[in-house]
Amino acid sequence: MDPLGFGLEHYDPLGAWRDLDNGLPIDASGTLPNGTPFADGLEMQTLIADEPEFLRCVARKTFIYALGRAVGLKDIPYLDGVTETFSANDRRFSDLVVSLVTSEPFRMRRGDPAM
Repeated sequence: MDPLGFGLEHYDPLGAWRDLDNGLPIDASGTLPNGTPFADGLEMQTLIADEPEFLRCVARKTFIYALGRAVGLKDIPYLDGVTETFSANDRRFSDLVVSLVTSEPFRMRRGDPAM
């Protein structure tokens, strides 16, 4: 089983909160990959958000998705700037997106060749 998934057990497949599963109380405790235990999804979320690499990971994954390619060495300064903007603006995802789409790698991305 996915240890992080246990933290989300209180949510059913549609996202509604539930306290029981098949009539039994839900145990939403688990352990992060680094071995840190958590009691429920809220504690898991706090622990993950406090990880030093969390912001950079979110920025990098969003950067990769937006560009449709891996991050190269020439992208690192731009990724650092996007991460810094995300961090400085209370971690608002909208600020991350604006910073990303105004970055040079995104604006200068070449489209697929015409077919």
